Amino acid sequence: MKKVTAISLVLSALLLTYSLAFAESKILDVPSGKIIPFSEMIQGLQKANYIFLGDDITVTGHQIAQMEILKGIHEKNKQLAVGVEMFRNESQYILDQWSTNEIKKRRFVDEFNSNWGEWDRYKKLFQYIWDNRVKLAALNISRDILIQVESKGFDSLSPDQLGGLYEGITCDVVPSYQDVMRRMNLYKGMLQEQSFKNHCEMKILGDIMMAKNLVEFHNKNPALTMIVLAGNTHSWKHGIPSRINNQAGNNFKTILFEAAGRVNRNTVTAADADYLWLDYGATGWRR
Repeated sequence: MKKVTAISLVLSALLLTYSLAFAESKILDVPSGKIIPFSEMIQGLQKANYIFLGDDITVTGHQIAQMEILKGIHEKNKQLAVGVEMFRNESQYILDQWSTNEIKKRRFVDEFNSNWGEWDRYKKLFQYIWDNRVKLAALNISRDILIQVESKGFDSLSPDQLGGLYEGITCDVVPSYQDVMRRMNLYKGMLQEQSFKNHCEMKILGDIMMAKNLVEFHNKNPALTMIVLAGNTHSWKHGIPSRINNQAGNNFKTILFEAAGRVNRNTVTAADADYLWLDYGATGWRR
């Protein structure tokens, strides 16, 4: 009996060790091609004014990973704000009320679902933001405009609609951008060329306007490091970062999250991201 118990204890210890090792986050430093520890990535983010955390809303766990990174940055640098794709810019007052505890949670959840949806995926992340009174910036634009561009193209926007964006805005889809979207399978299976072009225009328009809103918020709060929560196709270097580069210098880092068949270690390059959080299953999202 004692021998069996001893063996059981050894096996339990081995299983526990394996479990802890498996739970350690796996991060690819894309330029070097090396797997690095979580702490090394956090250290590498320290000098950036803008830190982009992509995700794929279809992958359970990405939002938990975003929260872990946010916590890691917050522990090193208390002076930060979080820009979010999930809220339209005209809803900024809702985020202000959430950060300062001036809105009931039920109302905030309703507003979140009205702007975006999928509250259950993001609730722990936004609870952490609320607990620590972190400022929030609403980055997105009208859903109706984005839907119209995706279905009919950027040229379908009226002068009044364009006037609500900013003067002289254009939405050129260069071949290199389309090539990257195809390489990373980020075109939702669209077969018609015009449909794919419209989808790219919609993504680019979102990038341009979210970059504008992000930079304006940061200009009002220059002491704060900006953490940006947006999908992989907005957070990669070809997305919002490429637009802030034109407005505010090249002081950013971007982290993408691996998603099978879309963004993965075999397709991502240093031109796409600085870091790639590798998907090793449900327990792999915890450090």
